[in-house]
Amino acid sequence: MRLGRRREESLSSSDDTTISDQDDEPHYEYILKEMYVPSLSDNSSAEQKDLVDLVFVHGLGGNLRTTWKQEGTTEPWFIKPEFLGRLQDSVRVLSFGYNAHRFGDVANTRIIHHANDLLRNLVLKRLEHPDRPLIFIAHSLGGLVVKRAILLCATNDDWKAIKQATKSIIFMGTPHMGSEKAEDLVVVQKVASLMKLQTAVATNLTKELRAFSNSVQDINMEFTIDVHRSIKLLCCYESHPQRLPNGAKEIIVPQWSAVLQGVDNIDLNCTHSGLPKFASPLHPRFELFWGEVERLVRLAEPPPIKPLKKAPTWTDEDVTQPSPRSRQNAPLRRRHEVGKASKASRDSAIRSSVDKLLKEVTSRINVDLPMQYETAVSQAQNRTQPEKFDVKEFSDFTRLLRSVTPENKGLDREAPHWQTCSWILEDATFVKWKENKSGSLLFITGSPGCGKSNLAKYIQGAMKDSNDERWEESLVIPFYCDSLESSRHNPPILDLVVQSMLSKYTTMSQATRKKLESVLETLGVDRQKSRSPLETENSGHFFQLMEIVQLLATAEDTRPTCLIIDGLDQCEDEFIIRLLRGLDTIFRRESSASALKVVVTSRMADSIRGFALANNHIEVTPDLILNDIQKVVDEEVDRIILSRRIATVGRASVSAVIVERSNGSFLFASAVLKELWHIKDTGANSVFTLVTSCPPTMEAIYQQDMDRIQNERNDLFQLIQIICIARSTLRIEEAKEILRFLNPSVTRTYDLAGDLTRTCQRLVRFGR
Repeated sequence: MRLGRRREESLSSSDDTTISDQDDEPHYEYILKEMYVPSLSDNSSAEQKDLVDLVFVHGLGGNLRTTWKQEGTTEPWFIKPEFLGRLQDSVRVLSFGYNAHRFGDVANTRIIHHANDLLRNLVLKRLEHPDRPLIFIAHSLGGLVVKRAILLCATNDDWKAIKQATKSIIFMGTPHMGSEKAEDLVVVQKVASLMKLQTAVATNLTKELRAFSNSVQDINMEFTIDVHRSIKLLCCYESHPQRLPNGAKEIIVPQWSAVLQGVDNIDLNCTHSGLPKFASPLHPRFELFWGEVERLVRLAEPPPIKPLKKAPTWTDEDVTQPSPRSRQNAPLRRRHEVGKASKASRDSAIRSSVDKLLKEVTSRINVDLPMQYETAVSQAQNRTQPEKFDVKEFSDFTRLLRSVTPENKGLDREAPHWQTCSWILEDATFVKWKENKSGSLLFITGSPGCGKSNLAKYIQGAMKDSNDERWEESLVIPFYCDSLESSRHNPPILDLVVQSMLSKYTTMSQATRKKLESVLETLGVDRQKSRSPLETENSGHFFQLMEIVQLLATAEDTRPTCLIIDGLDQCEDEFIIRLLRGLDTIFRRESSASALKVVVTSRMADSIRGFALANNHIEVTPDLILNDIQKVVDEEVDRIILSRRIATVGRASVSAVIVERSNGSFLFASAVLKELWHIKDTGANSVFTLVTSCPPTMEAIYQQDMDRIQNERNDLFQLIQIICIARSTLRIEEAKEILRFLNPSVTRTYDLAGDLTRTCQRLVRFGR
């Protein structure tokens, strides 16, 4: 067996020294070092080209050797042939080193610097074979360097070959972050806490952490859009807590942050620092990890080129020359005469046959060509001319589609207040999306309770009008996701879309019909024995349903269709990614326009962020809905107050809210509409949602509360009204004095705040 050789290049002596967690850094700044190269024959350039480059990138506090070196050993494990196993003749191992011994060295713009130098070093190391397959293996924050490097490839022609050659990326404990910035900051703080930071660095750590967290968010957003479709990814995560310098034990990068949505992942059953270290090639951890590496290397290797066999060719000599046969000896003169006569006979026969063949071909061309041309024209016309269509023809298929609840269709949702949501019609992004005749995606995101569902209901009514003269109105298909477990896994969104689009067809071209029938055949619809919807779901028919949606959306005779999906973030991430990838494919096709427009309302979750930023996107902010709030307050609140006697202050609030101040006094907040609520009766979580979407329900809830508090504690009921009318700051003692005046039985030690919280939680609110 041929053994590989270690590549020791001329470096300063400090390169080989063990680097501690202190600031005794090596003299070099950036280096990409060949750590292992197979021992191949000197003249075997083809074998060199067929290698796969494995590039290892360390993270915070490491270097190109110590990160990958088990404690007690002198060299990284990947330079030893026994660890490389079956890949020792197939891969070249390189390790990238950069200055990462302080948190500031990888924070902010320094990630771009590291990525830039990684690419420059790769170009130099791959000059002879720039197309050689490439696999990155990155630990911790080194994964962010690799991500940024892949994104930078588009900015330089010399680097584009690197992205094209990159087949896989393996992340080992890389913080891909979550959906909330607060959670992101916690992860970054844990990673930074592994370092023994100097005092000078620690003083500015909070600022660096926050800036770095934002930088990571930007990298992950761009990476999700740019890479997910072209490079195979694998995420490795830790499951054992790591001891920190302060003595505490914690998981540094939890699974939810280390694993990208929809990407293969494995648990390496170790601490964060132990992810890139392996003691033995026989250890179960290493066998699991290296098995995945071998799989990705095999996928990256170009398929072997088989030599083409020379096909038998036809020549005139094969026909004109007679097959050899035995002949009797004759006098020389006789043989010559016989040969001359036989040759003349053969030439005459061949000419006669050729003449007959030419006449027959000519006659057929003159007669058949017009008929074939007319047939081709008529067939083309038949394919484009619409034919009568009845959805009942496909009843065996439509019977298998899952039913949709009235709640999913939004039948239980009232229309938003008539004076609200109109701002969306003048929004530049919405106008651009609506006027796009080729179809497109529109994402509406925002925090819970900001009015996304109201906008979905409003757009549902606004999209009825069609811009196509062939149709009086567009087909609008709303689907409102709910939090039920049955709807999270695989909601029947595509079932509703297919059923709705097919039901609107009265005529269908022959070409569309044939394509539809072809897709249904792949579904395996048995016209003799239908299957249940459950079997259909378990059969993995999601992709076939998506194919039908793509077919109907791009057909020339399709009615303009608007699909509205509200609350998509309530579904499972795997389903979200599959659905958005399928819909995104429709609008990425350059060859055909689409009659489908899609609106998605959602929180800005990780599974949605990349798609939202790559398409039309509107973020609902308080500034956008401020005018809506004022309009609702002006009309609705006064009416509710007069009819239901609900406590309020002027026109800027819906309920009495007491905000605790640092000076110990209480103030009735006039800006209550900016406060977020959680009212279980309606599932709403903001006053704005309550007012704009369901005023009658809101009235009923507050009426019940006011009636109950008035009957049970009339003194508290009157106190709330007085607080609202006062419009001024009341100290706690002043509020107690008012209550004692209303109810003499109240003592000076009475817990006013506690009693208000227990008896009228919806009517009062205490600040923190």
